[in-house]
Amino acid sequence: MGGWGGSSHNSIRSERYRINGFSALTRMRHYKEHGKDYNVKNANEYEKIAVKLRDIKVDGNIQEFTSASGLRFRYDKNNNDFLIYKESGEIVTLYKPEKGYDYWERQVHKYGTKK
Repeated sequence: MGGWGGSSHNSIRSERYRINGFSALTRMRHYKEHGKDYNVKNANEYEKIAVKLRDIKVDGNIQEFTSASGLRFRYDKNNNDFLIYKESGEIVTLYKPEKGYDYWERQVHKYGTKK
């Protein structure tokens, strides 16, 4: 089975994306590098957090911008979660930046404008 079977997360999952989560090549690598920051048991749980952040509505806490190259950057201020994903929906990375909101602001200035 694997993946999303029966979880309540399915109600959040967006059908607008062709790819729902990390590519098979990057999921385990990113989980091994950043999963410890999320207190999760496996790569599936880590991926669910990333998909939820990708799909949640942008508001005062969730900020987003799109770079000139089309990558979408998101930041959750309350949880210090930084996410990059492609237009297809494929998640590039999810992690907790050491410098929090200051890191986010540097990315905004470096790669794009907040929306």
